[in-house]
Amino acid sequence: KVRLKNVNEIAVRKALGSPTEAALLVLSEKAGYINYDLKEKYEILKEFSFSSEIKRMTTICKHKLNPKDIYAFTKGAPERILEISNKIEVNGEIKALGKDLKEELLKKIQLRANQGYRILAVAYKNMEKIKDLDSLDREKTETNLIFLSFVSILDPPRPDVRSAVEESESGGIKTVMITGDHPATAKTIAAQMRIYKEGDLVVEGANISNLDDNDFNRVSVFARVDPSDKEKIVENYQSQNHICAMTGDGINDALALKLANAGIAMGITGTDVAKETADMVISDDNFSSIVKGVKIGRGLFAKIRTIIYFFICLNIMEATIFFTYEFIPFFDLFSSEWQHIYIFGIVHSLPALALVIDKHPSDVMKEPPRDEQQLLNKNMWFMMLIQALLMGLGLVLVLQLTLGGIFPLNEWNLNSYISYIPFDA
Repeated sequence: KVRLKNVNEIAVRKALGSPTEAALLVLSEKAGYINYDLKEKYEILKEFSFSSEIKRMTTICKHKLNPKDIYAFTKGAPERILEISNKIEVNGEIKALGKDLKEELLKKIQLRANQGYRILAVAYKNMEKIKDLDSLDREKTETNLIFLSFVSILDPPRPDVRSAVEESESGGIKTVMITGDHPATAKTIAAQMRIYKEGDLVVEGANISNLDDNDFNRVSVFARVDPSDKEKIVENYQSQNHICAMTGDGINDALALKLANAGIAMGITGTDVAKETADMVISDDNFSSIVKGVKIGRGLFAKIRTIIYFFICLNIMEATIFFTYEFIPFFDLFSSEWQHIYIFGIVHSLPALALVIDKHPSDVMKEPPRDEQQLLNKNMWFMMLIQALLMGLGLVLVLQLTLGGIFPLNEWNLNSYISYIPFDA
């Protein structure tokens, strides 16, 4: 037997798959339609999948109890849906969709897009007069549609994206938005995330080929792009000797991910093709994770450079002093192995350990990007020699002042049994 307890639980539903499709399902539920009931009543006869070139998709459905009740439902970009619609349904009444009404709808769509909403249009067509559905092609199906409405979907950016964009910008990394959304929608969202700034350009994919290099570099938002447009964008940046990283999640992004210097796929929403093509996969689909990765990489580079710099500088100083003192008559201090152990034990242990466990520099994201830069450049070698000289002078000064009796020795060094100083020196 199972004993039930009175437990108050709040059920939270999460979307699995496309957030846009999930938003449409929630909208249909709010309108009074039961999704599972619709699936039981209707049968999908044919489906024309979404095409990034024409930016729409169509599904042909038949009522199971009434075989003559056949409809084609189309959704996609509003301007594309309006192009193939000649009628509109208003309060159950079908009217002609003239030029003036289309312009009025486009103004309303533009207004909502300027507010940052993602816009989708929905239309349908009665297909009961079509006898041979199997041979029906897409072009004949998606013509003379009846426009139903457009849907405004708010897809706000994550709270930490703006700070990540600003941090990457301080590190010399320019972030560009590439999307299939309406240009006005993309511009509003990009402005909220500080990707778009005053003076930047917003360009649709069809106009990319018409840009010169100066205008292309001013673009911060590419809207209504096709898969081939993404490849053009990557190739254009690379032709100007820029290192280009590309993010994507779909099958159509695979070529651009492969072409980019660093292809980054999404781990949650990304397709298998995108993950296999990309150089790395972000497990949480968060842009800020990319910036964190850049920050960690730069921090590791700075730490490795610092440790190498420290040991080379130290060894130059020690080798010079030990070698020089070998030519000084009656100087046998360094003939004692304890003296070597003492010096090595101090300068090669705790300072090196401190460098290893030290945190990354706080200003690491304020440095410019490095393009195959060597660990130690000419300026660093010059500074290294100066620092080795100063450290060597300090060590020699301490040795001479101590041996000359100016600095007194401690009790341990006066004990012949434990001292590392030879008393016959």
